[in-house]
Amino acid sequence: MSASPITEPIVFIGPMASGKSSIGRRVAKQLGVPFVDSDKVFVAEHGVIADYFTSHGEQAFRDREADVVEALLLQSRADLASGQPSVIALGGGAIVSERTRANLADAHIVLVMTTEEAVLGRSNLSSRPLLANDPGAWSRILAERLPLYKQLASATFDTSRLPKDQIANSITAWVEAGCQPDESSTRRNGHDRINA
Repeated sequence: MSASPITEPIVFIGPMASGKSSIGRRVAKQLGVPFVDSDKVFVAEHGVIADYFTSHGEQAFRDREADVVEALLLQSRADLASGQPSVIALGGGAIVSERTRANLADAHIVLVMTTEEAVLGRSNLSSRPLLANDPGAWSRILAERLPLYKQLASATFDTSRLPKDQIANSITAWVEAGCQPDESSTRRNGHDRINA
């Protein structure tokens, strides 16, 4: 059976330190397509995120982050028109921007979820401005963002227990099968919201 064509950008969302970049990079490699990390693009354009956040505040950071995401999605859609899909990983809080959520409307959204225990066991959280000196903030931030993640997600994958390669294999299989929304998705056909 041949893989279904990729018709929209494939975008990874999820909480901080859930594996969006590391797993997204693996999926892109398996699919043979480019991978872009929106946080790395932000750093290249504006400098270290923690420094920008401290100097300019969260709202200015979110505005610039939304600019970066919008540009990446526009480029991804232009590349798709010439037959070149890509995989994009967003920062954990990118989805708080209404503009970003609107720009994601037609994308194939992969939500990678994990647990606080898994994050604390594998991550250095001190470089993350919203978590610095407060590991308990991770759960509070997730609780605030979870409804937005679920609203956007086409499919959800748990990254807390399985090896990253195994998770990437599952996501790649999902993409190759046509990116159909899973049972937990509030989207139909990858696009329409269900009002629940």
